[in-house]
Amino acid sequence: MSEAQTTMRMLISKQHLQQSVQKCADVINAKFAGKDVVIVGILKGAVYFYVDLTRKLTILHSCYFIEATSYHDSQSQSGLSIFSSITPQKFAGKHVILIDELYDNGHTLDTIKTAIHEKANVPLDMIFTCTLFKKKKETKYALPDLFGISIPDIWVVGYGLDDKQQYRHFENLYAIQKNEGVEKTDDDKMFDDDALWNNMMFSIIAQCNS
Repeated sequence: MSEAQTTMRMLISKQHLQQSVQKCADVINAKFAGKDVVIVGILKGAVYFYVDLTRKLTILHSCYFIEATSYHDSQSQSGLSIFSSITPQKFAGKHVILIDELYDNGHTLDTIKTAIHEKANVPLDMIFTCTLFKKKKETKYALPDLFGISIPDIWVVGYGLDDKQQYRHFENLYAIQKNEGVEKTDDDKMFDDDALWNNMMFSIIAQCNS
């Protein structure tokens, strides 16, 4: 299946994605130089960002993965299930960098950060959170310590993000129109308004190039 779909519009190119990944890597390299670090990836969505990010790091680190799901094959978020065990010995005395691809409402990141804190006895101030994307929306949870790109509150696929487990492998990030019956946000109006869409694209490209 090609990356061109009638219900999709390309939001961020693979070139701009990699620019943002590099910026995240630069921050992490500077902040954690000389420290004992374990980098935790949240599966499945973070896998592409995790691999690209860690390949750009100059710091020594170990790798750890936690599988969790919060979307359940729909275009709206529900509860969170964690399927992986957290082994305290893997975290002993280490700084933790927790990686996810998207900060939506913050529930996933907050839940897994809390689980690492409670089950692996890692102090909260030694857990650093990083996402590539952050949606522009109100939330009761703490923002990630580091994020690459602020995006509208719309449904996105590609670069690890899926719709019904499809499209994760796309190299670019796409906006996808929500199905009938799924609650829409004000930002979803951009699909029918070229001026709004162009303004949003200008903002995203400016972030990537800054």
